[in-house]
Amino acid sequence: MKSLGDLRKEPHWSVSQLNTFLSCSLQWAYRYYYKIDSESVGVALLFGKAIHTALSFSVGEDPEDAKKLFADEFHRLVKNETLPVLFPQAKDLESLTETGLKMMDAFLLNLNTDKITGIGIPFSVNLIDRDGQKLKKPLIGEFDAVENNEGMTIIVDWKTAGSKWPEGKADGELQATAYLMAYEQMHNEKAVARFDICTKAKTPRFDSQWTTRDDDDSFRLVELVKSADKAIESEAFYPSPTFMCAGCSYKQACKKWHCSKPQLQKAA
Repeated sequence: MKSLGDLRKEPHWSVSQLNTFLSCSLQWAYRYYYKIDSESVGVALLFGKAIHTALSFSVGEDPEDAKKLFADEFHRLVKNETLPVLFPQAKDLESLTETGLKMMDAFLLNLNTDKITGIGIPFSVNLIDRDGQKLKKPLIGEFDAVENNEGMTIIVDWKTAGSKWPEGKADGELQATAYLMAYEQMHNEKAVARFDICTKAKTPRFDSQWTTRDDDDSFRLVELVKSADKAIESEAFYPSPTFMCAGCSYKQACKKWHCSKPQLQKAA
C-alpha cells in the first residue's frame, strides 16, 4: 500500500475533504478546486499533528521519549510554518506545549499497547453505491491504530478536543462510517470504531466513545459524496457563515467572493 502522502497526490475523496465541503463548500473550493494559497494556519492543526506523531511513536517506547517528541515536533511545526499561525486568545507556544504534555500523559495512560496490531495504516478503497456503481475517485485515509480484543477488531482514532464530546457524538461521525466501510472492504469482515478523545484543558479529560455502522450507513456516505460531486460539477460553491469562520484560512478571499471568481483550475 502507498503512503498516505502518495495517495493524496492522486484524485481522491477523504473524510476531511467531505467534512469541509459539508460545512462550507466555498472553503472546500478555495482549497481543492481553485487551489488558492491559504492565508494562515490554525495552531490546532499543527498541535494535532504533533500529538499524532508522538502517539504513533509511543507504542513500545519510553513514555518520556514520546512526550519529548511531541514537544519537539510541535515546536518544529510552528517555527517552520511559512504562513501566519493563528493562536487562540491568551494562548502561546509554551502554554500549548504544557497543555499538550499533560494530554500526552492522559493518552499514554489509556493506550492499549498490548492489544494494538497496527499503527498509522493508510488505505484507499472504492466508493460503491447501492446499485453497485463505483465512483470515479477512491476514498483514502489512515487508521491511527488497529486493536484486536478477543477476536474483535477495533479501529481507533485519536482526537484532541476543546471540550468533552457530548454523549453519542461518535454515532454521527462520518469518519467512523468511512473507516469501518474501508476496513470491511479491505478485509471482508466487520470492525467497530472507538474514538479516544482528550480535552485541551488545564486538567485534560480523557474519554472514549464506541460506535458501529451497517451497510445502509455506508450507502448513505456514498450518496453524500455523489451529491458533493454534482455540486462541484456545477461550481455551486457559497459561503456558510458559522463560528468556524474566525479560524478560516480564506477569510480575505471569502470577503471578495461576490465580487470576483478565482481562475479556475482542475480539481485535485
